This record gives sequence, C-alpha cells and structure tokens, in this order.
Amino acid sequence: MKQTDLKVLHDRLEKALPAGEWKKILAVLDITGIADNSQLQSATGLGRDKLRRTLEKMESARVALPPLFLLSTKKLIRPGLSGRTPKVYMLGESGAALRRSLGHKNARHYSQENPIAQAHALAVLDTHLAAEQAGLQVLTEQRLYASKTFFIRPDSLLTLADGQQLIFEIEQLAKPDYLPRITRSLRQKIDFFDQHKDANISPEIRVLFNLKPGATYRKTLQRWRGVCELLAKDEKSGTLPFSLLAMPLMDFLADPDWGRHPNKMRWTDLSSQKEPSSSALGETASAKPLPSKLKALTSQQNLLVLEALWQEFRAQDIQEKEKFVFPDPQFFELIQVIYLASHNPKGTALERAAFPNASLYLLKQYLLMRPDLLGILNSTITKGGRSTHWNAATILNRIQHITDAFLAYHGFRSTGTLKAFSQTVDWKAELPKSFMVKVKITTPELLTIDPENYYPSKEDVRDAEKALSWVLRALFVHAKKVGLYTLPF
Repeated sequence: MKQTDLKVLHDRLEKALPAGEWKKILAVLDITGIADNSQLQSATGLGRDKLRRTLEKMESARVALPPLFLLSTKKLIRPGLSGRTPKVYMLGESGAALRRSLGHKNARHYSQENPIAQAHALAVLDTHLAAEQAGLQVLTEQRLYASKTFFIRPDSLLTLADGQQLIFEIEQLAKPDYLPRITRSLRQKIDFFDQHKDANISPEIRVLFNLKPGATYRKTLQRWRGVCELLAKDEKSGTLPFSLLAMPLMDFLADPDWGRHPNKMRWTDLSSQKEPSSSALGETASAKPLPSKLKALTSQQNLLVLEALWQEFRAQDIQEKEKFVFPDPQFFELIQVIYLASHNPKGTALERAAFPNASLYLLKQYLLMRPDLLGILNSTITKGGRSTHWNAATILNRIQHITDAFLAYHGFRSTGTLKAFSQTVDWKAELPKSFMVKVKITTPELLTIDPENYYPSKEDVRDAEKALSWVLRALFVHAKKVGLYTLPF
C-alpha cells in the first residue's frame, strides 16, 4: 500500500474509533493471522454487539482500499465448540500494512485457503490466549534455534516464572498420507534436542490434538506412537531425546496444565516404550519387519516412511479379517497406503520419477491376502477368452467390468457417490496414450465416518481419487506384477 493511502486509512479509523478498538482487533488477528468472534471478544474485552459494530465501522473506514480483514467461507472442523459456529476473520492486506506501520514488521496478511490449516491456526490461537490469561509469556510460531543455522518453529513456546520453557504443538487428525509429515516433524525435534543442551527448554513436548476423544483420536495417537517407536529404533540409546505428551485440545482448554512437571495422569506419553501399545502399527513394528524387497525400493532417507506405511498396511489387514461387505472409509485409507508407498510427494526427485515397485508390491500382497478377490478378478479378466473381438469399445467394457468387480468386493458401486469409469486418455493431454480409470467422488462425506473430527477438504478428495484411479489402472496395466492373469488384449 502507498504511504498516503495508509495514512488516510489510519486517520479514518482514529476518527471512527478514537478509543483504539481497531488496534486491539488487528493485534489479535496478527497472532496467527486468523481469529473467530469468540476469540476476538475474549482477547479485546468487547461484547458481542460492540465487536460487531466495531468491525462494521472498520469496514466502512477502508472504503476503496484493500480489506482490513476477510471473512472465511470454509467449513472448519473445531471439536469442542457447541452451539452456533462463530464467524472467522482473517487479517487482510490493509490490516497487515497498518500493523507494520505500528512497528510490527513481521505482520503479513493471511492467505491460507486450506480449511485444515485455518482450523490449526485457530487452535494455536486458543492456546496462546489461554496462556496469556494465565499470565504466562508465550511466543507463537517463532523460531527456536539450536545453532546459527538449525531451528524448529513450535506452535507455542511458553516461559514459566522460573524461566523454564515449554514447547506446545497443535496437531490434527493423522491419516495415512500424514505419516511422512509426522516423520519429518519428529526427526527435526530429534536433531534439535541432540544439538541443544539448554536445560531451560523442557524435553517434555506437549501435543494438543484438535480432536474429540474417541476412536478417531485413538487411531491418530496409534499412528504417532508407531512412528515414535520406529524412530527410537534408529537411535543409539534406543529412546528419543524427548518425550511426547498428548491430550485432546478441548480437554486441555477446559482445565489447562501449565506445570513444569505435567500431570502424567492426564497426558498420554506417545514416546514411552514402557506402556503397552494398543497400536496395531506399533504392535507390528517388531513382529512384521519391512520386507527386504521393499527396503531395496527406497532411499535411506525415506526408508522409515516406507516402513511406517508397511506397518500401517499390515495393521489394516489385521483389523479387517473379512472382506468388506458395506462401504467403509477405511477402504480409501488402505488404497492410499498402497499408493503412497511409491508416490510420496515429499520424496526425492529420483523417487518421484521411479517405477512404482513398492506400490505394486503392496497391491500384490493385498490380493494374496484376499484369495477370493484374486479369483473374482482373474475370472473377470479371462471371461470370453480368445473368442472376444478386441477393439476400443470391448477393451473399455472389460476394464469397466474389472473396476466394478474390485469395487463391488469392497461394498461400492461405480455409479453412486463414488464414480469410476474406464476411458481413453485425451489425445491432446500430455499423458501416455493408453486406457485409464477415471474416479470421481461427488460427496466428501464418503471419506469419513466421524465428521465432527474430520471433514475432507477438496485436496483430500482429489488425493483419494488419484490413489484409487492408480490402483484400478494397475489391475490391468500391471496385472502380472500384482499376481493377476495378463489381459488378452
């Protein structure tokens, strides 16, 4: 913004709101870039009606200039909230410019469109405001250096009266595609505590999960604990240089525990090897080692991610002894585990260009674990034998039958809220000229049975579509490699 425009806006706000309420509102928005009505009321001391009138005056003052704040239109999952969902505001371009003019040089307008990122930022702000209310010094999303070049950026860093510093992190639902992210996060913390020997920083990291207690929360903890166990195996001491203490955010906010020594009765230690793990991922970590064939298919850097996916794959099979009878979102998790084995978006350039051996290995293992499904697919592949006259139409028809048979086994049809249909690649597209299976999920709720904890974003839906499309295409393109009969065309 031009300095002249900034001065005009500043003068308008001072005239409309001489008590400086606009500064308080922008200061709250600047903490994480985003805040809801309830948070703004709590932090500024403005009542509901007073806040509404103040925001209206701020909006009127910025006429013809970039917005001071924007209203989020995303559907956000915020467990623990009851009643009417509060409006959510994001710091706008003019708001950030005004904050910088007041000496806050790091102020930036909020640009995140992802609803999970927005919900995370609101949860971080909840923790920040609770700490301030308790009279604690808190830094939010600030770098914490272990050396001149290496740092971590905890969501919240609290300083107690005696100088002890506590790290708080906010986490969401952990789906299979989150395993690489968990691994990176924990590796960074291992490196930090290996390098940083400051006794003022507590090695007991508090992790607040923005989830309601229940099955989804337990499954998320299982995945975190499983990665902790795998990482600990790589340490010389056999343990991590920190402990990871978990609690639902809603439980923490209801009764915050800011103690230097946390109440262990309230926290779940995800890094402890003493307590028995209910995690199928954790239980299989030692009982089901990563097959040598899979070890050869990845770099050392990403070996642990693949090992975590392997344990997740085994856990899926243990939990589902019988074939799927009714549609189940767990089906999409299984498909993504298979897909992610060779399609890690954070893998090296070479890994992202490599032939998908790891994914094909897992798909073959899955079909071998389901001999009835293997038989159904082979029967569908060979139906008609050599008597069929193969052309584009009959090939597409056969691919559709294979697709329908695979989905039907798992309780789905290809013409409902999940659509899957064979087609040829657009000849103008920069893709191999071949046959493919197009997948379309028309209702995001198809991917969840716990909408209070997880509502799939557009990105989640695209990822699920991409993974299932690849697996369905692999059934005929890589038939021999996954243990199926080769198609006759």
